[in-house]
Amino acid sequence: MDIPNDWDWHVEGWHAGCSRSGCSYNFNVTVPSILDQIAGVKAYCSGPETGNTYRSCQILEGVNDGVSAKFGPRNESSPELGPEKIFVSFELGSYEER
Repeated sequence: MDIPNDWDWHVEGWHAGCSRSGCSYNFNVTVPSILDQIAGVKAYCSGPETGNTYRSCQILEGVNDGVSAKFGPRNESSPELGPEKIFVSFELGSYEER
């Protein structure tokens, strides 16, 4: 499957923060459709800092494709500042699930 270079995902309502109990995030992400290949979805992602484990996002609109998110690693020179990045992953559902 060819993914176009301009396949831009859109994030809305981004919030992330850290407290004594750890760091957390929440946001909505829209994954646009690719004609005849991928039907787009809108998902709500939220979760705590879980190391290297992706956490499934709740699909709000669209087909049965999957979206997951996780925090990236903390900066080794300033770990008290929390994670610097968040990673979002898209999983194309099988044909039977659509």
